[in-house]
Amino acid sequence: MRRIAETLVTLIATAGVTSVALGQAPPPRRPAASSTPKAAAAPVLSPAEEAAKREEMQKLLALWEKQSALLTTLDVAFTRLDTAPAWNEKIKYGGRAYLQSPNLACLHFQKYDEKPGEKPKLVEHERIVVTGKEVLQYDYETKQIFRFPLDKQERKKALQEGPLPFLFNMKAAEAKDRYGMTLMNQDEKSYLIAIVPHTENDREVFSQAFLLLNKTTFLPDRLMLLSPNGKDKQDYVFSGIKTNGQINPQFFQGLTIKGWKLVDNPAPNQAAQRAPAAGAAAPPAGRPQMGQGAARQPKRNQ
Repeated sequence: MRRIAETLVTLIATAGVTSVALGQAPPPRRPAASSTPKAAAAPVLSPAEEAAKREEMQKLLALWEKQSALLTTLDVAFTRLDTAPAWNEKIKYGGRAYLQSPNLACLHFQKYDEKPGEKPKLVEHERIVVTGKEVLQYDYETKQIFRFPLDKQERKKALQEGPLPFLFNMKAAEAKDRYGMTLMNQDEKSYLIAIVPHTENDREVFSQAFLLLNKTTFLPDRLMLLSPNGKDKQDYVFSGIKTNGQINPQFFQGLTIKGWKLVDNPAPNQAAQRAPAAGAAAPPAGRPQMGQGAARQPKRNQ
């Protein structure tokens, strides 16, 4: 496990997917410029070896889908470390995800408040609730609730962004359409999978991902997302997983909070015609990006 984890860190640091992606031919290999430090070279595979790698990934996806189909609910804790090298910034979150078939979700984020000389403490940051008919985004800093109504297609997409598709309701056929997926490595406990998004929606969330998939639970132990700019990263570590248990139904209800402002966003078919009010803190009209855990970017030090 330690060796695979070290490999994952190296891959995300160099942002290189160096094996054969499922459903597509590998890109042509170009020699590195002489002025650029060379990363560790991937082994050159024969056509037969490349075909074997693709077949191995397809079998893994089928098994993953079979195990995922057994899930009706999922309760999982996580930590997330956001890294933005350009700003020399690292922000750590703790949280919990509650998911229930077919289309209910609640993601709760708390941010680590770290001050010199003081013990870090968790403060409320954000909560995302998917009720089945709408998405509500609770912003604890501004005390606002952003409400996004969803049509039938959007209800499905609401659970398909960021880390959620790798946690719940994995569908092999959909995964092949949406991603290039490569089995990079494995040991007795985990598979290490590299992921490249194919669709525009997914590319708006991440440019590459690396996933440690547990061989016993077929749920992620760790997930690293490289942002569309190719530099910023989100590193999720999952723990305390509980499957097929009872989840409080209130977690999936849109509740108002006294003193908070409710901001209604337009329905998806109206999003192109209605812009948010000038100066509003709400994210763009449409739907919030579930994987961004504050669908907005962290504030930078001025």
